[in-house]
Amino acid sequence: MKSSIISNSQPRSVAVGDLNNDNFKDIVVANSGTSNIGIFLSNGNGTFQNQKIYSTGLKSSPHSIVIDDLNNDSFLDIVVANFYTNSIGIFFGYGNGKFKNEINISTGSSHPLFVKTRDLNKDNFIDIIVINYPTNNIEIFYGFGNGSFEDRIKYFLGYDSIPYDLSIEDLNEDNYLDLIIVNYGTSNISILFGFTNKTFLNQISYSTNHLSNPTSIIVKDINNDNYLDIIVANSNLRNIEIFFGYGNGTFQKQVLLETSLNFYPKYLNIDDFNNDKIWDIVIVDSKLNKLYIFLGFGNGRFEKFTTYDIFLGSNPSSIAIADFDNNNQSDIVLTNFDTNNLLILINYSSKSSIRQINYDAEPSSSTNSIQIADLNNDHIIDLVYRSES
Repeated sequence: MKSSIISNSQPRSVAVGDLNNDNFKDIVVANSGTSNIGIFLSNGNGTFQNQKIYSTGLKSSPHSIVIDDLNNDSFLDIVVANFYTNSIGIFFGYGNGKFKNEINISTGSSHPLFVKTRDLNKDNFIDIIVINYPTNNIEIFYGFGNGSFEDRIKYFLGYDSIPYDLSIEDLNEDNYLDLIIVNYGTSNISILFGFTNKTFLNQISYSTNHLSNPTSIIVKDINNDNYLDIIVANSNLRNIEIFFGYGNGTFQKQVLLETSLNFYPKYLNIDDFNNDKIWDIVIVDSKLNKLYIFLGFGNGRFEKFTTYDIFLGSNPSSIAIADFDNNNQSDIVLTNFDTNNLLILINYSSKSSIRQINYDAEPSSSTNSIQIADLNNDHIIDLVYRSES
């Protein structure tokens, strides 16, 4: 185990991808305290090289990070949401784990809280989708495929909605991607159904119950009926809600996965942790500093498999899943906001063989987001993180 604490880095978000084309998963972290991103290139055995730092701008405070190829050069690029400078930052990759200096796209008067990428309009060019605070809207920047983007298009989600997380899938099987957002302030799900000519229909909403304050969302088919379902973490009601889909954009009444006085779900992710080809759910409790895995039965039901105690006072702020040591077993990486480090759990689903590794974020970096990719084309997955200063 490698462990030492570096103050004030405050990592907030993490992403995973092969940034150097070596077939090993690398990690990218957004550090909100030092306003930069940190890249950890993988050694292919579950360990990582010393981080490489790229500035996101003075007092930019990056809050979210994602990895994708924005300019169709077959090299992965990094996109960050710079909360306090009201901009989206882009680092174009060289394919060897190195990146050009950041370029910025303005979000106007909005503070970007969360960013995702996807080809929304089926032109084979990657687009950028942003959740904004406090303007309570999402913005879409449609890509030209060369690293440049159209002027943003906005969709208002309602007064005091406070959108918090976003998923992008085709819910009604019409071959148009839809936007599914959880709104912390109004305790509901907003769905914007995709339509022609870069447009979306007016939103429809599903309540997640009064004062539930949802903070995370996953969209997957978890009961093997070939229809997408929605899973939501309700931080204030201390439960996980599941909305089973009918395949036409409508959903059954929600089912509760867990309710406990000592359960504060904040972040969700999904993977097959026990290699049974059935989706399992991982839940991060930032208040009690715990991680839970619920194993799926393939019929929409789950049972708690294990609980992992994260460092006391760590305040985990982001989670990503990848196979870091190339043994066909899922591993987990967490950013810990208050203890300023990354926690990597190797072979987590095989509890008896867990290997825990800690990597420090840069001094005063406040890591906000992590992504994983092969940055230097060596077929080994690398780690990138973003920080704010």
